[in-house]
Amino acid sequence: MRRPGLLVLLLVVSLVTSGCPIRWQRYTLNHPLEQADVSFIVPGHTTVAEVLGKLGVPDQLEDSDAGPIARYDFMDVKDFKVDLLSWLPFAMPAAGVVPGSFRELEFHGGGAGSDHFRVFFDSHWVAKGYAFEIHSQATEFVLWPF
Repeated sequence: MRRPGLLVLLLVVSLVTSGCPIRWQRYTLNHPLEQADVSFIVPGHTTVAEVLGKLGVPDQLEDSDAGPIARYDFMDVKDFKVDLLSWLPFAMPAAGVVPGSFRELEFHGGGAGSDHFRVFFDSHWVAKGYAFEIHSQATEFVLWPF
């Protein structure tokens, strides 16, 4: 009668001491720009030197029929993983299961989204306008991985 209670206690202790089987990570590459960061840009007045002074060097300069375009990129990556078997070696030591002797059973999800900010210039390198390109749904976490 005492043996099943001891087994449950050992299982709970092993789950608590085996570390967290859940990994939730987020990475952001480059500084995401917001409206407040670019409010200094006044179409027809702001020069390329002022844009470079406030925002730094763009990630890419593109040429178009309408004039040059400065593009600033940033990426948002989210990752979620649950390992359902991380507790197994600690719960079944008598069965010869040792850490690292089996594959993981994981549920994994996440996504990556690349967002852009563009400044459009005329032929004299004076800003004509700007635009954000945001892919916020690309990096949303989904509770169920299927």
